[in-house]
Amino acid sequence: MSIRVCPLCSAEYLDFKESCNHCGVALVEPGEDIDIRLLDEDEQVVYDLSAWPIDAQTETAIAFAESGLPHLWDGTDLIIPEVHEESADRMLERIEDQFDLVEEEEREMLAEEDAESADPESVGDTSGGDTEFSLDGWDSSRRMELVERLVEIGIAHRWEGELLVVPTDRDEDVEAILDEMDGVEPRSESSHHIDPADIASVLFLTAERMRKGKVDATKYAELLEALDAAEPAQPPFGVDPNLWMQMLELGEDLADAVAEDTDEIEEVASNLYALLRPLI
Repeated sequence: MSIRVCPLCSAEYLDFKESCNHCGVALVEPGEDIDIRLLDEDEQVVYDLSAWPIDAQTETAIAFAESGLPHLWDGTDLIIPEVHEESADRMLERIEDQFDLVEEEEREMLAEEDAESADPESVGDTSGGDTEFSLDGWDSSRRMELVERLVEIGIAHRWEGELLVVPTDRDEDVEAILDEMDGVEPRSESSHHIDPADIASVLFLTAERMRKGKVDATKYAELLEALDAAEPAQPPFGVDPNLWMQMLELGEDLADAVAEDTDEIEEVASNLYALLRPLI
């Protein structure tokens, strides 16, 4: 007689049991093979984890792999059979608690509401001595062009949804750039697509240059493009998942350091270089 296992507590039951006595969720059969792609849409549950940080996405991938719960990744969307929705909900709730994601998501929702209610052309000082520029409607190519110009002249910046945030003492410089870009045709979208297998090489070459203090807009743009193309939960063939997550986290840290023009650029770049050097 075969057995069934609880995906949450790993308790084992004979195959006539349908649910766990302790957790109350549907049991799975070890090695259960369900082709989720063949299920009707109403038999699938999709969780969009694109807003979750890389480490939370990694923890989710590990947890679901170890649970034996049938699932499928489509980019950062986690898809599971509807029959196992309760188990998936509870597993994701644990990860939300572990990484304090509920409060973070609430803050992001409030920020989005504020951005939506703001005048798209408005520019205002924030209480932290920063100035916000609402760039709602700008596509990725236009934003990349703007970011390259900001890096070229050393303006620290960060993105909060559709808002570009810069130090107030540089807001006139940013206004000048925006005025100039308004009078120029947008650059055409690049047809170049970074293959996932090449992402590690892009990160390595960027780190190799920046660890020597050579920071330029071109390498920064390549770094952003590589990070944008990366799928945290889907490492390239032959790349250890933990190593993949580490290189992406350091890549994000390096991008943040360049954007904010901090003195940590060379240190972070050196750490990324040391991590990737044995692989390249």
